[in-house]
Amino acid sequence: PPLHGARPTPRQLRHVQTVQTALDDIEETMSRLGLGDDRAPARPANHVESIPREVRLARRARRAALHLVGELRALEEQRDDLARLAGILEAFAGLESAGAAPDRHMIYLVLARDHRGGLEALERSLAETIGDDFALHKRTLQGAETAVALEVPATEADRLDALLPEVGVREIDLPADVEHAGPRVAAAEIRRRLAAVQDRIASLEARRRQLGAWLQPGLLRARAAL
Repeated sequence: PPLHGARPTPRQLRHVQTVQTALDDIEETMSRLGLGDDRAPARPANHVESIPREVRLARRARRAALHLVGELRALEEQRDDLARLAGILEAFAGLESAGAAPDRHMIYLVLARDHRGGLEALERSLAETIGDDFALHKRTLQGAETAVALEVPATEADRLDALLPEVGVREIDLPADVEHAGPRVAAAEIRRRLAAVQDRIASLEARRRQLGAWLQPGLLRARAAL
């Protein structure tokens, strides 16, 4: 350490930065893994000699935690998207025959509560573009959103790509392999995928607990040493 009142040397500054980075890594890792510090050990007598080892441990632990938690968050987003999509499709399960015929095409839309005027604008634009050969099926979702199943001739489906943005409405994307299935069949497939994602999330949650239990003693020891 520098003498009292002396300016620290570049080497000393780098050492302080290294230690602080390692401490930050430890805190972030413990936070992401949901670890507490109720078993924090006292600083070991040889803590200075152990600093390089503890810095390496902190860095490796943070990388492992970031990778695991990042994968978990991505799966949770996928789970939420699939659950929302399944709910929309299930709202139209009574229209099982709609959209399944090869000469008909079904797309799904969701209108926010404050965008109800978009539905009237869509109906007007459809009438002007393709005449009266379409059907609009509406359902109210949780949160006061309006789900719309729009059935049109398959030959007119491509024209909707330009029409929908003009009236401020966006189509809900379906997986390609269920795009032309009826809503009940599509919903069942989405539910199957949702179950698989939930199983994967449960597996990663178990891995996170195992990783935390394995890393916690070393992280607490490293923090005490630093």
